[in-house]
Amino acid sequence: MRLKTLTLVAALGALTLAAPAVEAAITPTLVAVTPNGDGTFTYTYNVDLAEDQNAMDDGAVQPTGTTPTGPGALSNTFKDYFTIYDFAGLVGGSWTQPEGWSFSFAATGPTPSTTTPSDDPNLLNITWIKTSGDVAGPSDLGMFSVRSVFGLVALDNYTSDATRSQGPTAGTAVASIGSTNVPQQSGGTPFVVSEPGTLMLLGSGLLGLGLFRRKKN
Repeated sequence: MRLKTLTLVAALGALTLAAPAVEAAITPTLVAVTPNGDGTFTYTYNVDLAEDQNAMDDGAVQPTGTTPTGPGALSNTFKDYFTIYDFAGLVGGSWTQPEGWSFSFAATGPTPSTTTPSDDPNLLNITWIKTSGDVAGPSDLGMFSVRSVFGLVALDNYTSDATRSQGPTAGTAVASIGSTNVPQQSGGTPFVVSEPGTLMLLGSGLLGLGLFRRKKN
C-alpha cells in the first residue's frame, strides 16, 4: 500500500511537470487587492503579451459586442483589447492604465467571436483597449487598476484579442480566453497571491521523493 501511494504521488508530480502551456494573446493576472480606507478596494492587474503577437491600435474602430476572430479574420477591423467579465461593484472613474490604453465598460462584451466566456448581463464587464502606440510581444504591458466596492474575489473569465505578428497568418486576429480573479458581490474568498512555480517545484520534489523511496524499498 505504501509503495502504491508513493507511486501515485510520483505520477501526480509528473503530470504537473508535463502540463502544457496554454496559448494566450493578452493575459491579465490579478496581483493585488488594496483597501482604500473608504469602503472601496483597488484591483491591480499585471498584463502580459505573448511572444508571437502584437497589441495594436490598428487605426480602426472601438471593439463592441462580438468581434470577428475566426480563421483569416484581419486584425485591423478593430482595435486590440482585453475584457474581464462580471466585475462586480465597479467604482466610476476609478480606473488607471499605462499610456496608449483606454478603459470602457459594458453589460455584455466586447468578446472575440471564437471564445465563449461566462458573461452575466447583470454585471458589468471591464475592457482595456489599445488606442495608440503598437507593442510587440513578448512584453509586460504594465499595471492596470480599477476599484470595486467589494473586497472578496472569485474566478471569472477574461478574453483578449491581439494581432498575430509572425508566420503566414501575420496580421490576423488571435483570440484567447482564460480565468482571472474578480470581485464578488456575495460569497468569494480573500485574495491570495498565487505562485504557479511553487506548485511545479512541489510536484518535482514529490516525484523525486517517490522515486527515491521506491528504489530504496
